[in-house]
Amino acid sequence: AEGRTASGPPRAAGATFAPHRPNFLLIVADDLGWSDLESFGGEIATPNLDAIATAGVRFTGFHTAPTCSPTRSMLISGDDNHQAGLGSMAETLQPEQIGQPGYEGYLNVRVASIAELLHQGGYRTLMSGKWHLGLTPDRGPAARGFERSYALLQGLGNHFGADQNKAWKAIHASPTYRDNGKVVTYPKGRFSADYFTDRLIGFLQEGLKDKRPFFAYLPYSTPHWPLQAPPEVIAKYKGRYDAGYEALRAARLKRQKELGLVPADLDPHDWADVKPWNSLSAQEKAVEARKMEVYAAMVDRMDQNVGRVVETLKRL
Repeated sequence: AEGRTASGPPRAAGATFAPHRPNFLLIVADDLGWSDLESFGGEIATPNLDAIATAGVRFTGFHTAPTCSPTRSMLISGDDNHQAGLGSMAETLQPEQIGQPGYEGYLNVRVASIAELLHQGGYRTLMSGKWHLGLTPDRGPAARGFERSYALLQGLGNHFGADQNKAWKAIHASPTYRDNGKVVTYPKGRFSADYFTDRLIGFLQEGLKDKRPFFAYLPYSTPHWPLQAPPEVIAKYKGRYDAGYEALRAARLKRQKELGLVPADLDPHDWADVKPWNSLSAQEKAVEARKMEVYAAMVDRMDQNVGRVVETLKRL
């Protein structure tokens, strides 16, 4: 009501007061499956994300674009991906799309990023992780509202920083990293989720004496391929997926029904171009199970890093 605070008595006409401006932390996982988290029916250990989910709201109707950067453009701008310039990923633009409005292949200037708007509104804006919304200096996070940023500009990279140029040169995807706009070399040997978290925590600590609220953006590049994780985390999942993907789907769907995330009478859709598990050779089964063990470890390690950020915020 006019002149009334959220919890207090009516105020005199014309009275002014400073509204509370909350801090925001936006965490994005890259190619994470909807049922991967335990709080969404999965079996991967994700206690930190689960704590957030169970204390807050779990959405059951979140929709994305079919691919990465179009989804990110909508998330960061609030506009349709065509309006924002990512009608398709820059890497997959077809000849008839190149040069057309809505298919610039980067976050265009017809839209504002949330960081630009909040920074203009007095927020401290921080980012660490995968950008994938433009490669040139005028299209990177430092130019789109983030006053502090460490960013992987492309869509993927070796998660341990090894042989970055050699590994991706053939597909013209050698990753580029910018530290507050300046091109830098990724520290080899550091797992991506660990290092992106380190940098965001550093940015948060830098602002201890800054009285402005913050908007922090932590877009991980995990669990996007290549499938890589620290070996000690992979070891936790040894043998977990030996029963195959059909058994895994049935177990996850059963838990989702118990959690009330899907209707109790929901039937799974038919498999598309997937061989029955029992038709695979022993070697094929071992390869598929190993892929899932590494994937699960990537999700697990990302969750551990979410816990580090939450603990940092509590301590600060």
